[in-house]
Amino acid sequence: MRAERATGWRIALTGPAGRNEELAAAIAAEGGIALVHPLIAYDRVGASSETDAALGRMARYDWLVFTSATAVEFFHQLPGVAGATSLPGLAAVGPATAQAVRAMLGPPALVSAAQTGEGLAAELLAAGAAERVLLPASDIASPRLARELRGAGVAVDSLTVYRTVAAPGASGLVDAIGAGIVDVILLASPSAARALADAVSRADGGRELVPPVICIGPSTGEESVRLGLEVAAVAARHDRAGLLHALLDWIELHPELRHAATR
Repeated sequence: MRAERATGWRIALTGPAGRNEELAAAIAAEGGIALVHPLIAYDRVGASSETDAALGRMARYDWLVFTSATAVEFFHQLPGVAGATSLPGLAAVGPATAQAVRAMLGPPALVSAAQTGEGLAAELLAAGAAERVLLPASDIASPRLARELRGAGVAVDSLTVYRTVAAPGASGLVDAIGAGIVDVILLASPSAARALADAVSRADGGRELVPPVICIGPSTGEESVRLGLEVAAVAARHDRAGLLHALLDWIELHPELRHAATR
């Protein structure tokens, strides 16, 4: 029988409410203790002339590009999108986004092997026929993908389909960190990293007390480093399964570290 690899470790999950359960169950199956403290939440953007205009010229786009599964979900909720039979080519960053595209919109024609916005831009350009692109995303999405495409002469329409807002889990997480019962924090987005840094900066002791963080992908890792957080690992596969794998690998590689259960 395989030994549980995270026995006694207390691991903070910071994703939006309703999106931590599967990861929490996987951590529990490895003997870990999942501490759920949502740092961010998502709000749908209501109908607007911008949205109506973008949907009205859907046939003019060569590609419909997604950089997150959340963007797929909120785009799918727009009037007239569900059940649409004539969408442009579908492109996605990474396996989680591709899975969401496949489930809600149809098979993606392109999934970025690099799993980054810049990588997707390069692959879209290499694929050709990228004169006009629709990019549904959050209000705080990274501008890198759009910038790379525009720099190559592609007309990019960025469409805000959801907003990222603060969630009430920050104070509880700060209290748990202060009590010394958090061993590692999992971050699944740059916005979660910013919310963590903002919360701890207002607390006594500041960021010096924050345990290591493990990030879902390079953009989250880069933002965490910029904010002065200690990045223990970045998942090679940029989804929650990859995040769990990175966590377990890190624990296995650092047996000398004491976790909360032994303090």
